[in-house]
Amino acid sequence: MNTRWYKHPRTILLIIAATVTAFTLIAEIGFGLPEMWAIILYSIAIVVGGIYPARSAWVELRNGSPSINTLHIAAVIGAIYLGLWGEAAGLVVIFSLGELMESYASDKARNAIRALVELAPSEATVIRNGRQMRILTEQVEIRDIVLVRPGEKIPVDGVVTKGSTTVDQASITGESIPVSKQLGDEVFASTLNERGALEIEVTKLAQDTTLAQIIKLVEGAQMKKGKGQRFSEKFGAIYTPAMFVLAIIVAIVPPLFFGQPFDEWLYRALVVLVVSCSCGLVLSVPVAVVTGIGTAARSGVMVKGGIYIESAGSTQVVAFDKTGTLTVGKPSVTDLVTVSDLSNKQLLEIAGALEKQSEHPLADGDYGRNIKQKEYNSRCRRIRFTYRSWGKR
Repeated sequence: MNTRWYKHPRTILLIIAATVTAFTLIAEIGFGLPEMWAIILYSIAIVVGGIYPARSAWVELRNGSPSINTLHIAAVIGAIYLGLWGEAAGLVVIFSLGELMESYASDKARNAIRALVELAPSEATVIRNGRQMRILTEQVEIRDIVLVRPGEKIPVDGVVTKGSTTVDQASITGESIPVSKQLGDEVFASTLNERGALEIEVTKLAQDTTLAQIIKLVEGAQMKKGKGQRFSEKFGAIYTPAMFVLAIIVAIVPPLFFGQPFDEWLYRALVVLVVSCSCGLVLSVPVAVVTGIGTAARSGVMVKGGIYIESAGSTQVVAFDKTGTLTVGKPSVTDLVTVSDLSNKQLLEIAGALEKQSEHPLADGDYGRNIKQKEYNSRCRRIRFTYRSWGKR
């Protein structure tokens, strides 16, 4: 959710309803709470916890599209009619918790898309008529010259017209090692300029950048639905009305035609409604698809739709390109091979001395730090050895 859980009204109301219901149940069973007080407390829990489901059910009925919320509220009203106040409060808490969990899963997927949007900077430094000015990225025009300083993110797609640097393109290409950029090289919005200042000629508007296309891809991914998703949507459209009809038949037919007690068969009709509320299974497929696509996007994997997630379940062999993208991307020393009389220790010392002042990605990474640390440790050992030798004299 956009706000923290303890600030979200729906979560707070559910916690209150669950607490009141649990307290009343314990007091009723363990301490003999009077029935009147139990009814009052259960009523508070029903009202507090049922605000959001009741609102949703009312909107669904007005639109002629009943769903789980409608079944839920109908079951609660029937339980109250039969005097089952504890059961009614329990239904409110359980189904409200289910709705909250579904909402949480969907919000996580939306947050993944928001995270993609926030990758690109909202402002850019543009050089116009020899002057630098800060403007919104949406106001940058094609052929504008954008200045990007070291450590800044590149705001739009373009071509380098001045300067040289290394750029971390992991957010777009997945390349784990920064890429060198020179005059005429293409750069992408949201990538990080590491070393030198760049002047970039804009080739795409903010809404047409590579990042913008990725975001549109994620947002429209649900349009491509798998067989399971299409089936669940068709099934859900007829399931809820069918359950209502079945519950009405169970409640009315035996009393009218067979002289059975109405309250007993109304209770059984409520059981039908409660059991049928498990049609949350109908929602599980789209919620799983949205969550899967969002989680993949947050991890840098773009999935074009539910049909591909569904196909992945039957995939047995996957062939990958771009080895550096799939590996950790942090080089480290694995072996030392000398081609002269140098020892491994001497080789490390020479390599460390050469890497010490270098800005090359390998020198900055774990590989370079490993060599420098070994060279430092080697020098410290020599200093300690010399000190101890001198002390013995």
